Amino acid sequence: MPRERLHRPGTKVVFPTVHALTNHLARTSLQLDGYLSHRVVTSAGRVHVLEARGRGPLPPVVLLHGISSAGVHFLPLLRRLRGRVRHLIAPDMPAHGFSDSPPVMRPEAMKDALIEAMDAVMPEPAVLFGNSMGGIAAIHYALARPERVRGLILASPSGASMDEVELRRFVRTFDFGSHDDALQFVDKLFARRNRMRHLF
Repeated sequence: MPRERLHRPGTKVVFPTVHALTNHLARTSLQLDGYLSHRVVTSAGRVHVLEARGRGPLPPVVLLHGISSAGVHFLPLLRRLRGRVRHLIAPDMPAHGFSDSPPVMRPEAMKDALIEAMDAVMPEPAVLFGNSMGGIAAIHYALARPERVRGLILASPSGASMDEVELRRFVRTFDFGSHDDALQFVDKLFARRNRMRHLF
């Protein structure tokens, strides 16, 4: 991602800096709420994990984020679930959030690293929630460790195959000719118009 992108004519916003700052603030907020922020050593580098004991009777829940996201982005969901489950875990995928970036980005290496990290931190079989890339990661973990999975909740899991025509049509979805095109795309992602739409 480039360091700076044009926001409005004549105005520059430093997106990576804003993104990093919000991630740090969210992690600090969760730490103040009793979440442990730590890293697990894996074959593809250290994987960052947020976890906390819950206050409820339901099984542990693992939240797996999508591409270009992080565990801290589940902050509202983490807060809502904590009173209902025994344990909450939100790892950052390799090369995301506070996790290390592997020297070579291979899907198999990233999958293995996440499996190793989850094996290290899951106290008992858990329900896995996966969004987008996290959905396919949840499926991979369930296939590798079926005895450690109580259930799967998948939100738009990635990984479905596409033929060449479908792939080109999908890629064109992200081809914005103007700031207005980008705003229209952002508006489709939310139920209501978001106040942060220009920043997104």
